[in-house]
Amino acid sequence: NLQAHALLCMNNMVNCMDLDLLGGADRLHQVWSSLASLLANIDKTDEMLLEATTSALRAVIQKLSSAGSQKLLEISVSDLQFLFSIGRSCQLADVRVNIVRIVAIVGVVFSKQADLPNVDTLKNIGIFLLTIVCGDKDLWVVSEALDSLFDVFGEDHLDSIDHDIGLTDRLSKFVPEMKSRVNLIKRKPDEHYPVISTAKTNLIRFVKYKLSKKKS
Repeated sequence: NLQAHALLCMNNMVNCMDLDLLGGADRLHQVWSSLASLLANIDKTDEMLLEATTSALRAVIQKLSSAGSQKLLEISVSDLQFLFSIGRSCQLADVRVNIVRIVAIVGVVFSKQADLPNVDTLKNIGIFLLTIVCGDKDLWVVSEALDSLFDVFGEDHLDSIDHDIGLTDRLSKFVPEMKSRVNLIKRKPDEHYPVISTAKTNLIRFVKYKLSKKKS
C-alpha cells in the first residue's frame, strides 16, 4: 500500500510540475525505465500496485511526449510486448485503460515521423488496439482504445498501415456492435458515458471518412 501511494504521488507530481523541475528529460527517462522494470516484475494479482504503476508510467510518458523527447523513438516492439500482455489480461479496467493510453502516446510519437521509420511498431500498436476494441468486455476500455486508434491513425499518410492491418475494414464491421452496446447502457449511464458516446460518434465519422477515401 505504501509503495502504491508513493507511485500515485509521483503521478500527481509529474502531471503538475514542469519538466525542468522534475530533473529534465534524461532523468525522467530513467524514471520510465525503472517503472517499466517494476511493472514487469509486479505480482499481477496486486491490482492496487498495478494501477499505481501504470498511472505513473502514463504520466511520465505523457510528459516526455509533450516535451518532444526523441528518446521515445527508441522504444521497440519488444519493449511494448509486456504492456500488450497486461492490457489484454489484467482484470482491472483502470489498468487496461492506462496501458491503452501509454501505447497510444508511443504510437502518436511514431506516427508524426517523416517517412514512418517505425512501421512495424505502428502495425503492432494498431493490432493491439484493435484487439482491445474487438475483445474487451468493458465499453469504457473499448472507447479509450477507439480514441487511441483515431489519435494514432487519423492522418492520411498512415493509410498504408491502415490497409495492412485491416483497420478501417474491422472498425466498419464493429460499428453495429458499438451502436448496440451504447444503446444498452443509455438507460443507466455511468461516469464514463460521455467518453463512450463520443467514441461511438467518432467511430462512425472515422469509418465514413476512410471509406470515402477508398472510393475516391
